[in-house]
Amino acid sequence: MIYYRLSDTIFVPTQMLSWAGRSSVNWFLGSHCLDTMRWLLRDEVVRVYTVSRSHVLRGMGINTADFYLSTVEFAGGAQALLENCWIMPESSPSLVDFKLEVVGEREAFHFDGSPHRLVHLTDDGPKCPDTFISPRVHGRSVGFAVESIRYFADCVLAGETPTAGFDDGRKVTEIILGMERSVRTGEPVDL
Repeated sequence: MIYYRLSDTIFVPTQMLSWAGRSSVNWFLGSHCLDTMRWLLRDEVVRVYTVSRSHVLRGMGINTADFYLSTVEFAGGAQALLENCWIMPESSPSLVDFKLEVVGEREAFHFDGSPHRLVHLTDDGPKCPDTFISPRVHGRSVGFAVESIRYFADCVLAGETPTAGFDDGRKVTEIILGMERSVRTGEPVDL
């Protein structure tokens, strides 16, 4: 089984992304979660059931959902619970709340990418500089967000095929469309 939470503070849809009302946290973050789970399991999603609510952001004039909760079933029998939220408080110590647990027959994997290991204490209160998503080291942006973009650009420039290809993107798109259909119908969707 997999439990996967990837959420952002409300800063992302209200201040960082001018186009948040034309997308959703499902497309913005859920797509990465689905891609990761397909890669980890080397398996395909066969069924999804998703619920969502739209209250906070719509109340602020941003026409997008606050969160999605999804049950994702894989062909080989794995089950996943996926949480994606865009209304975490801005007071969170991290812009991103990222937790992943994978429990198998003989092993388990627990990852918590949310807590910052660096806290800068000032008279104005604690500050938690980004040490994970895209920190700057010697004036250069690094971290998993930047490195994935850099890898793709390097592949394009070198004429090489990236690890994740068109078919992976198409399959994740089909899954998200199934999740959106599940939200509309209130029923599980077979893929």
